[in-house]
Amino acid sequence: MDILELLNTNITVVYKDLVEVFISRDFIKKSNSAARIIEGPDNLLIVDFDKTDQCKLQARYDSRRLYVDKHNSKTEDEANFDDVSHLSCILEEAVSEDGKEIIAYGYNFNGIAAFPEKNALNLFINHLIKSPNNITEKLKAKEIIRFIPELQFEYEEFKLNVKLTPMEEDKSRFIFNINIHIQSDDFPNEDKVRQQINELYKMGLEKMTNLFS
Repeated sequence: MDILELLNTNITVVYKDLVEVFISRDFIKKSNSAARIIEGPDNLLIVDFDKTDQCKLQARYDSRRLYVDKHNSKTEDEANFDDVSHLSCILEEAVSEDGKEIIAYGYNFNGIAAFPEKNALNLFINHLIKSPNNITEKLKAKEIIRFIPELQFEYEEFKLNVKLTPMEEDKSRFIFNINIHIQSDDFPNEDKVRQQINELYKMGLEKMTNLFS
């Protein structure tokens, strides 16, 4: 299996409530002068950053969550999480300690992978289904429109979800989504975030690869 492209990376922090908690716009601007802050409806706050050849970075706060998104460019050959890790820590720190209550955080990765010269859908069915012929017949008869497997691995400290979506235009390719959910009342410091996001991304890829080995 080949990892062709990492499209999007996301770090999310989940709070009990952000409606009544102060978010310091001044702190965000002082930490990153390129930040553009847009006030939206229903407690939505968008923080936009300069787009580069490598990526586009954007964040948003809603009534319960902070989302920090990195949209990767095809010019970036390797997964690099330093910028999204740094920004997530700045933007989380901008949330006032007075009234703030974190309940969870997580990492999300979307990308494209391929099984060269093989049919991804057939591999999913044959490796993940006990009676593959039954699924294949239902797909041919249009009783099932699409087969998109989603698996969850639960560990003591986190849950890891893997979703695999076959691509219609190239049968060897599929879109993968790796989601890691961590129940915690604290968001780690930047060094820990960088370490954790790299380790968990690699673990997610290993879990995905081992399904078909």
